[in-house]
Order: sequence, then structure tokens, then C-alpha cells
Amino acid sequence: MFSVPGNKGDPIAAYKLFAEKRPAEMNSDDSPIYLAVNNLKKPESVSCKAWFKKAPAGVNKLNSIMKNMAAKAGLTTKFTNHIGRKTMIQALVNQNFPPTDIIQLSGHKNLQSVTHYSTVNESQQMEMSRTLSSVATGKLSHLSNLTTGNSGVEVHSSTNRQKTTSEHNVQEQHAMPALFSNATISGGSINISINTLKQSPTLSITNVDSPPKTYKRLKLLSDSESD
Repeated sequence: MFSVPGNKGDPIAAYKLFAEKRPAEMNSDDSPIYLAVNNLKKPESVSCKAWFKKAPAGVNKLNSIMKNMAAKAGLTTKFTNHIGRKTMIQALVNQNFPPTDIIQLSGHKNLQSVTHYSTVNESQQMEMSRTLSSVATGKLSHLSNLTTGNSGVEVHSSTNRQKTTSEHNVQEQHAMPALFSNATISGGSINISINTLKQSPTLSITNVDSPPKTYKRLKLLSDSESD
């Protein structure tokens, strides 16, 4: 706000008079702005005593003040006690101020309270209408195609990565027999175990030079021999 010198409605002069007629202890930063009116019966008390009490104004009193202000200003719209805060919040929302900054001025403790005050303004409604009309006429199909194309690129890249990994595994498997190329192995039994977990192959060789085991044949006895 800026001062309007010489004007009866100068906001700076009105605020200075308002602060002067308040109790001194009610002019701190955390004091309520609206105080209960001190009804002074003697005319001489108006100039020497405070116009307000050391207590905040009630809800009904604020409601009557708002109605009187609207009537004197020639406004036909119904105004309530919260219309000032709602107008402030709506103006800040329209300018894209974040709710975390707005509640520092509005005094709300919950961010969700800001959404109850804010509404979609006319320019936002027009933008939403244009978007929906573009969908109906197919003008947004180009955007959909771009989104689909990007998805195709991601799928193609994923397929290439899988293919490269598979080829790498096959090459590793084919490279394993090269460990025994040009090697001469005689005798024995060779078992080779190759897995796909990128672990070293295992090799076990059974020595055939050890003498074979011999087994005795069981002889069947007749009944007479068993006696």
C-alpha cells in the first residue's frame, strides 16, 4: 500500500491512527489485528483513552463489520469474515505461489486447507477447454505418437541389450573347450561340468591304471551238501 496524502481514505494515515488508538501492548507482531471495541461513554475520553480493549474481537462482531463495510462501499455480493483471506489465497494461487509459502501468510497449519480456498480461474478453465477440444479433434495425436515412438525406442534398446548378453554367454560357452585344444589325454574317464553362472568349469579325472576289483562267485549248495 502507498500513501494518498490529503485523501480521507489514505490507508497509511488510517493505519497510524488505528495503531495509536490501540493499547500499547497490543501492537506487537503476534497481536490480533481486530480487537474488541472499548465503548467510551464520555466524549472527552475519545481523545485520551484507547478505542480498543486488550482482547480480540468476536466472530459476530467481525461479521457485522464486514456487512457494514460492504454496504457503505455499494457492494451487492454477500461477504463473510473469511472473504479477505480467501481473496488473498486465490490471488497468490493464480500467480503460481506454492502452498508452503501461502500458509506462512494465511496462518494455516495444513497445506490441504489452501486447496479449499482456491478455485480454477477463468483463464485456467479456458486452457483446460482448449486441451479437451484438441483431444476431441485429434490434434493431440501427434503427441501420442511421439510418446509411443519413445516407448518403441526403449523396447528396442532393451531387446538389443538382451541380445548382446545372450551372444556374450554363447561366446563364453564356446570358449570353454579351447582350454584343452592341442592337448593329448590318454586313459582315464574325464567329466567336465560347465555352468552359465560365470564360474570356472570343474574337471574330474578317474585314474584307470588302478587294478580292477575282483569279485568271488557264489556257489550254490545242494540240500545234501548243506547237511
